[in-house]
Formats: sequence, structure tokens, C-alpha cells
Amino acid sequence: GDKIIKIDNSRVRNYLDMSLALEGKENVNVTVKRNGEKLTFNVRTVKINNLERLGVSSEILDKNIVNVVKHSYFQVFTIIKLTYSTFGDMFQGEVSVDQMSGPVGIVTEIGNAAQKSFLDVLWLLIMITLNLGVVNLFPLPALDGGRIIFVLIEMITRKKVKAEVEGIIHFIGFALLIVFMLYITKNDIAKLFKG
Repeated sequence: GDKIIKIDNSRVRNYLDMSLALEGKENVNVTVKRNGEKLTFNVRTVKINNLERLGVSSEILDKNIVNVVKHSYFQVFTIIKLTYSTFGDMFQGEVSVDQMSGPVGIVTEIGNAAQKSFLDVLWLLIMITLNLGVVNLFPLPALDGGRIIFVLIEMITRKKVKAEVEGIIHFIGFALLIVFMLYITKNDIAKLFKG
């Protein structure tokens, strides 16, 4: 009946928050709410399927409209946070680019999810949509985030960036994006043949 509210310094609102807070840790401080009182325990994690776990299960909330909307909001927020942290890990070299998937890998995963259940497919589509939305806002040329940077520059300098300069920068960004997608697609196809 305990409600986990914090793991170390990370706030926990759902199972995904908990997974993120446990990642790569052998010992954690778990703060729970028990009978209105906050208690903190030092807990050793257990590795199951290469992921750190606490060995707890969740109790299903009342499925009323308020709980469903609240849970959905926090789940979306956590997925967005996960997308940013994954890209941060990639730039720090903690996650390999080879672990990413492009269109071929996505179709493979949708096929795997379809063999399980409609809800798995729906969950995967939500993840893909949120990831695309977040990545599109990265401040890189050829993406909407890159365009936002140019608008901010124009607001600060009060001068319009020359259309030719902006066009060249976006073209280079787009070309690099295509090369990156080809590399990821090549990896996806290689993974398909490896099984």
C-alpha cells in the first residue's frame, strides 16, 4: 500500500519514472508515503532482463476519468523527458547510434507489437509520435527547432537573416539528416538479416 513518490532526487509519478530513476543504479533511496507519513528506505536494486528493478508491483488505480487523464499527462511528460535524456546519453557516448532505429526498424517493431495486442501497437504509435515531435523541436537546421532559432536571432538582432544564408544552412542540415537516416536504415537492414 506504499506510494513511491521519490527515488533519490527523482520524482516518481508512474512506472516509467521509476524505471528512469533506477537506471544504472545498484542502491537507491526510495521515499514512500505510508498512512500519510513520508518514509525513506535505502534499497538495493535487482537486475532483471538487463534493467534495474525494485521488486515491487503496482496497484491499479480506479479507472475514473480524472485518474486516466492525470496518468496519461504524466506518462506523456515522462516519455518526452526520456527522449531528451536518451539523446543526451547519445551525445555523451553512453548510448550508441547503432541502437537507434529508422523506418525499417520501426516497421519491424510495429509488426512485433501487432503480434502481441492492439494496445501494444497503440502504445508504440504514441511513443513514435511523441519522439518525432520532440526531435523536430531540436535546434538543428532542416527541423522546426532550427527555424525557431532563426526567428529568435531575428527577434534579438532586429535584422532578417538573408534568405540565401538560411537556405544554405537548412540545405546542409537536411543533407546531413538524409546521410544520418541512410546510416540508420543500413543498420536496420543489417539487424534484419542478423535476426
